[in-house]
Amino acid sequence: MSKGLLERIEEKLDYVITLLSSATEVAGEPVVVKNNTPFEPISAPSTTAETPVADVSDPYAGVDAEGVPWDKRIHSKAKDPKAATGARKGCWKRRKGISDELYDQVMAELKASEPSSDVGQPPFFFRSGEITGRLDTVDELAALQTNDPAAVLISEEEFRKLKPTTPAVPSAPGAPSVPSAPSAPGAPGVNPDKKECIDLIRKLTDFDVDNTDINSIMTETTGFDTMDKVPADKFAELKLALNTWHGWLVCCKNAIDAMVEIAEPLNFTDNLNQGLAGLFEQYTAENFESVHYSQIAELSGKLDEYLVSWREL
Repeated sequence: MSKGLLERIEEKLDYVITLLSSATEVAGEPVVVKNNTPFEPISAPSTTAETPVADVSDPYAGVDAEGVPWDKRIHSKAKDPKAATGARKGCWKRRKGISDELYDQVMAELKASEPSSDVGQPPFFFRSGEITGRLDTVDELAALQTNDPAAVLISEEEFRKLKPTTPAVPSAPGAPSVPSAPSAPGAPGVNPDKKECIDLIRKLTDFDVDNTDINSIMTETTGFDTMDKVPADKFAELKLALNTWHGWLVCCKNAIDAMVEIAEPLNFTDNLNQGLAGLFEQYTAENFESVHYSQIAELSGKLDEYLVSWREL
């Protein structure tokens, strides 16, 4: 009797094993045994590689309609960085304030997928009229254009082309030239140095500096406190003083903007503001614009030191 019982148990086990072994051959349908317990079919692992999905939360991810990735050197950091209409629909919007030469150079670099050694790495270079200079980062251009809208980012090659050339050596004296006839009297010409002084004063007022300081630097440099009274031969000296003052203000602003970019993601903005307020108090000022022009160079140096400490965070 026990033998018959064992045989029945063995038969049931064989039946269950048969069902389990055939489960993978049943497409999409679970196998059910007598106790109504389902056995899900076992599918073989997929050998097809998953297609990567673009990060739709990042508007700068991927490439545009031309197959070019976004690059901060030449492309706009707008909320909607791609053109919605027109001939360039679906392409990255061009960043304002860059030269055609730089744009074409970086576009060629991106399309060839070969990084450039002279444009993609600092230092960077800018041009404003006949003035050229260097920048530590591309983002400093925005701060510079706040006070000088004519400033544009250029390549190092273009920067070198625009550098002042060495004056030619005068030739040996020869026969005296015949003096030309005097021109007919006309309207008096505009003094270019005076015009630049006026432009620099406008830029200084954009920084919200104290007007009494502007009058003071004019008096110290020329002996007069109004432009109409300044002698023509004094405008060059005044231009140098105003340009130096403005240059230090730009340096101060760039340093502060760089610290803000570091502090904001770390939620240290309050700490930064407290530190800057303590620094300005040393000059009896509320901000860097109200620091006297005779002390602005010293303040710029301290801000640079302060920036170094923030970059070490």
